[in-house]
Amino acid sequence: MKKGIIIFLLLFLVIPFFSLGEETDIYIPVSFQEIEDMGKEKIESGGMIALIKNIWNDEVVPFFRKSWEIIIGFWNNKIKPLFQKEIDKRGSAIREELEKEKNEIKEEAPNVGKSLWEKFKRLIHISD
Repeated sequence: MKKGIIIFLLLFLVIPFFSLGEETDIYIPVSFQEIEDMGKEKIESGGMIALIKNIWNDEVVPFFRKSWEIIIGFWNNKIKPLFQKEIDKRGSAIREELEKEKNEIKEEAPNVGKSLWEKFKRLIHISD
């Protein structure tokens, strides 16, 4: 029981205060009146399209760009080196297999088109 209370206090009372030390450059409105004033100001200054465009360019795009940079950095620094030896070893064999498959598809493609056309003609002929 005591462990449960201690874990509860740590999770819900102590840990959230660590986020208060982080600096943010985004202004968060405190009251509904401030939210309303900000919305009216944005709508009057350039319309709803400008509001959406500003939100997209100022908040959404930077968020996804930063997320993408983090993901790519993690991939390049942590994941890719684990598989790089295997990629180097099997790279030429994979390229050769891809070339063979590509050539097979080029040879079979005209026949597939003809067989599909024949099936379509039979379908139309049967339905008459």
